Amino acid sequence: MSKKVLTIQTKNISGKVIIGETAKTENGERTLTMTNISKQIIESALEHKITNKNNLLFCKEDKTMHIENSINSSLKRIALKLGIGIYEEENKKGQLVQKTDVHTHMLRGTFATRCAEAKIAPAVLKKILGHSDITITMQYYVDVDSEFENSENKNVEDYLIGKSIFGVDFSTEDKTA
Repeated sequence: MSKKVLTIQTKNISGKVIIGETAKTENGERTLTMTNISKQIIESALEHKITNKNNLLFCKEDKTMHIENSINSSLKRIALKLGIGIYEEENKKGQLVQKTDVHTHMLRGTFATRCAEAKIAPAVLKKILGHSDITITMQYYVDVDSEFENSENKNVEDYLIGKSIFGVDFSTEDKTA
């Protein structure tokens, strides 16, 4: 893959502010190296890009920027239809209605968790997510489920057994436990 980068910024290529005067944090505006997968996804998106004055990759048909609340509303409708993250809540009329806890920011957390499962270095994940402090990345964006924990425990066990530091032959032990 030839080196391709993705720049995340609040201004368009002409320097005009389109999202806010500054990013939420000093690390919000950043340049990332794309993987082959992300490169293919961006190239596919570019094939369907609507030309617009702010040079946005994703915009509405009227060439204006998508608003986060609108995207979240659409995602919630899809999640409700698919039965994802459903709970019931009483509305103002006292009726039980189905709602979902799904929102766009969950996609960021899922991405972070999948990266951690793939053994990406925490410092690299911190840079990709635009965090200034690794504790934010690890505390709020990486979920450890039992499958992930078991996989990591197995990695440590295999490493330690491979080093033969226990003076015990584990080759006859039950490895399914």
